[in-house]
Amino acid sequence: MNEQKNQEWNLLVPLAPAIALVPLLAVMGVEPIDLGFAAIAAPLAMFPVVLLIGQIWNGNETWVSRFKEGGILALSALSVSLIAGLWMVLDFLGAGEKKAHGDPLTWLDFDVLRYDGTQWNIDAGFTNISFGIWLDPISAMLLFVATFLCFL
Repeated sequence: MNEQKNQEWNLLVPLAPAIALVPLLAVMGVEPIDLGFAAIAAPLAMFPVVLLIGQIWNGNETWVSRFKEGGILALSALSVSLIAGLWMVLDFLGAGEKKAHGDPLTWLDFDVLRYDGTQWNIDAGFTNISFGIWLDPISAMLLFVATFLCFL
């Protein structure tokens, strides 16, 4: 029984690079809010990897015993997601001043009719549609709870 427990610790070795990824990015100066995409992108990118490798290595002893049929790879992606989410929550809770990164309605322009000096033009109304992350107290806690439960 004790021998089997010692062998299972070796299964966690592939998790080390995934666990070290987010702290490494923190040392490099990446802001936590800029890493919000990793909470979604890491598991989303790992799903087709596990799917394809599982089809190719189906029944292979290394795939079955060492990587637990993709479970170790999926766990590494979920650990990246959990650590990124936890880092965002801790940064959000530790920030004394809440700052907004832009005007929330800059993407929609209600001036549909424009006059350029000679004629009237009709614009579509959309000037700039951008993508971003809005982190408020409810979404911060939901991010932590969702990533933690998925990691379990």
